Amino acid sequence: MEDAKLDMEKEDPYRCGVCVGSGIGGIQTFFEQSLKMGAKGPSKVSPFFIPMDIPNMSAGQIAIACGLKGPNTCIVTACASGTNCLGDALRSIQYGDADVMLAGGSEAAVSPI
Repeated sequence: MEDAKLDMEKEDPYRCGVCVGSGIGGIQTFFEQSLKMGAKGPSKVSPFFIPMDIPNMSAGQIAIACGLKGPNTCIVTACASGTNCLGDALRSIQYGDADVMLAGGSEAAVSPI
């Protein structure tokens, strides 16, 4: 936001959104919970397994941290996710759904899998 010279005090947070991409999501969580299930049975799998695994949590967390209350999406299209997000963010602005969009992609699929 600082690099973009964006003054959020002058922006309507309901007109500012987030579109971030992930290639695969929480692969490490999937790996760890799979090992638990194999070793100790399904009752030992975390009840938070799905919320910890799904990639759309990143867009929500960014929106909360930055106070952005407009459109909020996460695109998962492998290595094209970040680029897809840039295009979708542009369209959100062009179609009048938002005035400002924070867009990009990130991945940290570091796991023995």
